[in-house]
Amino acid sequence: MSNISIDKINEIRNSVDIVDVISRYLNVVKKGKNYFAICPFHNDTNPSLSISREKQIYKCFVCGEGGNVITFIQKYKKIPYIDALKEIALIGGVTLNIQENVKREIIDPKIQVLYDLLEDATKYYQTALSSSQSAINYVTQRELHSDILHEFRIGYSLDDEKMIKYLKSKKYSEEDMIRSGLVIETENGTLKDRFANRLIFPIQDIQGRVVAFSGRVIEKSTLAKYLNSPETEIFIKGNTLYHYHSALNSIKKSKKVYICEGFMDVIALFKANISNAIALMGTAFTKEHLKILKFLGVNVVLSLDSDNAGRLATKKLATELEKENINVQIVSDYDEVKDADEYYNRYGMSQLLLKVQNPITFFEFNVNEMKKSSLLQDNLEERKKFAHNMCRYLAKKDDLEIDFYLNKMVEDLKFPKTTLLKLVKKEKEKQNSNYIPTNFTMNQRLLKRNEKIKSDVVFQMIQSSEAIEEFQKEEVYFSMQDDCYKTLIMYILDYYLENKNFTEADLYSYISNINPNDDEIIKTLTEVLNTHEMAPIYTKEYFKDLIYEIKEIMTLEQKIDFLKEKLEYIADPKEKGNITNEIILLNQQLKQKKFKTKE
Repeated sequence: MSNISIDKINEIRNSVDIVDVISRYLNVVKKGKNYFAICPFHNDTNPSLSISREKQIYKCFVCGEGGNVITFIQKYKKIPYIDALKEIALIGGVTLNIQENVKREIIDPKIQVLYDLLEDATKYYQTALSSSQSAINYVTQRELHSDILHEFRIGYSLDDEKMIKYLKSKKYSEEDMIRSGLVIETENGTLKDRFANRLIFPIQDIQGRVVAFSGRVIEKSTLAKYLNSPETEIFIKGNTLYHYHSALNSIKKSKKVYICEGFMDVIALFKANISNAIALMGTAFTKEHLKILKFLGVNVVLSLDSDNAGRLATKKLATELEKENINVQIVSDYDEVKDADEYYNRYGMSQLLLKVQNPITFFEFNVNEMKKSSLLQDNLEERKKFAHNMCRYLAKKDDLEIDFYLNKMVEDLKFPKTTLLKLVKKEKEKQNSNYIPTNFTMNQRLLKRNEKIKSDVVFQMIQSSEAIEEFQKEEVYFSMQDDCYKTLIMYILDYYLENKNFTEADLYSYISNINPNDDEIIKTLTEVLNTHEMAPIYTKEYFKDLIYEIKEIMTLEQKIDFLKEKLEYIADPKEKGNITNEIILLNQQLKQKKFKTKE
């Protein structure tokens, strides 16, 4: 294999935690002392892969696969042992010098020439910067000192043609220049540097090869401030993170990565001696980006823009990271400015350091967003929705965190703590027991009373146009709760207006044509018909009783249920008393109406 000693292999194996590594590839859940996951080595449905943090081994109780962290990577990724060893060494930050004949990656010459061309263009731009006084003035003003220029390989394009002449002197063809995205062909057939008169920021792939550029105007102009390379054979925006390759060692050492929105923010953090920052470059967060972050296995701190778009992006990205069990924190708003770059320019290095090194949790971010929204402050339903979302988030935390943050929610939402604890408990039950919410089974014996009433109404309307006319006359659908039955009734009414007479088959076809993806409605219709196979057809008196139940009794029941739910979220004793009195009054009315139906 190579001349790697057993001691070196053990050093590499011991540099990582097997649970942390496997968590990058599988969803791992702790049960007792050990951790469990769905086994990837056989057709597993229940988690049977056991992982021991204490012994640093894994074992599947079904298929028998087992081993240490290196053998897991080898078998999971189907790669040679030496490659798995290299990967673990990279994760653990262990230097591995292998003296062996390794075959170089074979790259298509037509692709390799693009890498070479862009590398030469980068060197040219770097050199050209010192030839432009306006560029020198700009980088001086922006505090882009020599160490910054060197780290980020910043350069300058002098005009439309000098860089092209240089590349031609290096024997690159015009076709390759165009393929690289660096050069534009004008209408008269001449070539033009896409980034003429702009400060140049090279963009590297995860292996450190220059694959694209971003150019910034440095003087007042009607042109766009930034201009990026188009996607090419070697540049795919969704696979690229700015400064990733250069920041990798710092990320591994600190076990943390800052994610910014633009490269000037990364540079601002670098000025403040934070070298473990990368940027999305304004593009959407992709599955490839997520894979890269999962592979890193480090804490993530989001430092996106403070405007509305940036805050929405922060919330979306934090949610995606949390789903993958990646620990995420967020830099709080940059006050009156938009981003880290503007914050550095206004307040200086020490204030920026103070800001980014004291991030808040995703929970605190959401609470802050709630406080900014007058809708959340004034609207009970919105506050309830927010409470449900936050309790879903807290259900994954330990008891101390839950208690700490629930106290904050009580203070901010004005909800009783007991109610919030119930919500957290429900969410924990869902998350810990493969909880799958199910719709009611349409079985006549098990139907709840109100569901049976609505099911009977639907069946009667399918059987008789007189039932449809009666339903329209009474305007019952305004009283009905929104669910599959109400939607199904609306379909029946619409079809009846167009055709008057219809069969069950006609109704199926009509619904399928209107909304072919409405499987739940089709399912409800089928179950109504199946559970009423032996039922009598339309009876006027019975149908009137059903209408009375919906309009008079079910409406009151819905109001009572709504107030009971609302009562759980009220902390003020006086308001609680008012709602309780209202419930008592409605229950008295309900009792009278029910008694009337029995007379």
